[in-house]
Amino acid sequence: IIACRMFEDELVHVLSSDELLGGVLVVESDNARGLAQKLASSELAVRVEPRNALEKALDTMRGQLVVVVDVLELALHNDPKLLKEVVYERIEDMAPLSDAILLFYGLCGDSLAHVEHDLEWTGCPIFILRDESGCIADDCIGAALGGREPYLQTLKRFGDVGTFFLTPMWAANWREMLKKSQITPDPEDISMSRFVFEYVGYRNAAMVDTHLSDRERFEHDAREFAELFDFNLIELEGTTTLVEHSYRRARDAVLGAREQPPQHSNIY
Repeated sequence: IIACRMFEDELVHVLSSDELLGGVLVVESDNARGLAQKLASSELAVRVEPRNALEKALDTMRGQLVVVVDVLELALHNDPKLLKEVVYERIEDMAPLSDAILLFYGLCGDSLAHVEHDLEWTGCPIFILRDESGCIADDCIGAALGGREPYLQTLKRFGDVGTFFLTPMWAANWREMLKKSQITPDPEDISMSRFVFEYVGYRNAAMVDTHLSDRERFEHDAREFAELFDFNLIELEGTTTLVEHSYRRARDAVLGAREQPPQHSNIY
């Protein structure tokens, strides 16, 4: 799995719910610390390994269904060209070790719209987050709302009123996201960020609750954000259906491949 850090909670959810999973290898990096800490409280067999030690670690786990998770930094989507370059590079690195690769990403400005076709030459099946109708999720908010159609209906519901959507990870990391999104060089400069939001036309902050995180912490973070920028705080019901469906689709492809002569090392 190659994932944006924004999907930490969803990753913990799908991995800890998979009774067929033999182990998880988290690729060591600053971006993966949060995920590793959250997985440590699960019953999964979790190891954190540097990138150059993955092959050796996998040799000790043969015969099991193993997921390797490579977590990438927040806000890469603000530079679609860079996002595409980084994700494609990671896929090429992991393909020789993998039976399949699942991207915990959406279209993100269309930068990953053709990734499955573009990298067919690797010989490794590539999956990306899709809703039940087969459409690629637009982004992390679209995934949390259940896919393209519910996302579109939600946007229509608010009409011309600008709405800033917050998942728990967005709410917990909004200062970092504002900086990485180049909204402001100083996330503590609330007046500058408020000016930008007013110019764009934002009036609402919408909590998208997927029930995967601490509710009290989520509400605290979202309320702080809304109060600082004078937004109306709204709550929306989220869902984990899209990420669960996408995870099962990739996992079942790997398990199905085990009935054939193995070509890789039965990980994804």
